[in-house]
Amino acid sequence: MDYPSIFLILFISVCVVSTVLGILVIINNHKALANKIFLVLIMSVNIWTVGLGFATVAPDVVTAEFWRRFASFGWGSAYAIIFHFILIITDNHALIKKRWSRLLLYLPAALCILVFGLPTGLNKKPYNLHLTQFGWINVAENNLWDWFFYIYYISYTVTGLVLLLRWGIKSSDSKIKVQSRFLFLSFTITFLLASISDVMISDIPQIAPIILLMPIAVIYQAITKYGFIISKPTEKKSRFSFVIMEVVAYIVLTFLQIRLTELPSTFKLAIVDGHTLRGIITQLQMLLSIYMVLKEDKPGFIAAVLINALNLLFTLSFIIRLKTVGPLPATISHLSTLFIIVLIGMYKKKPLQISEKSMNREIFLNYLNKNCIIWLIMTH
Repeated sequence: MDYPSIFLILFISVCVVSTVLGILVIINNHKALANKIFLVLIMSVNIWTVGLGFATVAPDVVTAEFWRRFASFGWGSAYAIIFHFILIITDNHALIKKRWSRLLLYLPAALCILVFGLPTGLNKKPYNLHLTQFGWINVAENNLWDWFFYIYYISYTVTGLVLLLRWGIKSSDSKIKVQSRFLFLSFTITFLLASISDVMISDIPQIAPIILLMPIAVIYQAITKYGFIISKPTEKKSRFSFVIMEVVAYIVLTFLQIRLTELPSTFKLAIVDGHTLRGIITQLQMLLSIYMVLKEDKPGFIAAVLINALNLLFTLSFIIRLKTVGPLPATISHLSTLFIIVLIGMYKKKPLQISEKSMNREIFLNYLNKNCIIWLIMTH
């Protein structure tokens, strides 16, 4: 079994799903500070995820180390951003209102990036990489800088958990108590599982960013149900788990496409050759994208646009890099799919706009009729 590719599928799926959530939050209320920090957190997790994904399937140790260094810009800053986010939602943002306090907050993150991300010479051997059946993994040597990172992420996480717990205990609002409980549990489970998988178990690739999708999903659930973080709750709850499954299915189909292009042109499965199989997979991806837009509303639309845009860029880079027109039909298909899903998204908005106009008109007419009746009564 191709374990490195499976891990890469998971990493890319997390990247796409978390990006969808970040976009949904910011377009609902782009002015709120918590929303901005949440989007920055999503970007940090994506850098972490992409770096680990490509490091796992890297062809050699040099490439693996490059992507590991790239990932450190994500995991190095993620814990400070999470703590900053918790300070905001628990009404403790006054602690870091001054510029020097914010600098102190992000100082450990900056040091981690400097030591593990940039070849400054401060850390002679930041990574101890080994090739296994699961791809390239890092076996930490537990040097001074490793311990510095452990202290940084444990102290920030535990302090954040205490603030979440206290936020729920002190509040008299039942909604805040529920939000506090779910966020506390999700971050606690994530912290424990990530520590076990990334620090204690060294035989598999680090999967902390995959586990981190749990609290991100809980935050999104709180947004759709209670409207905290964004200015108001969403009108219709999306089936978040279905969006995740559809994104994973699409990415699995993409990896099948890649594998088929690597097979000889004489390859056949029963009576179907490789070219026909690639065509079938492309059409399945188109159908899946259209289904996501039709059934999953705004999250499905954003996810469909992202995965098709990424696939389009991938096929274009394939054409340029290998100087072949083989992937041209797939490129045209992805362009067509993007065009179709954008059209569907536009037409789905029209009934909402029409209903809003009708409702506003009805309110105006009711107001006018009411005032006319009052005026007639007063004049008679």
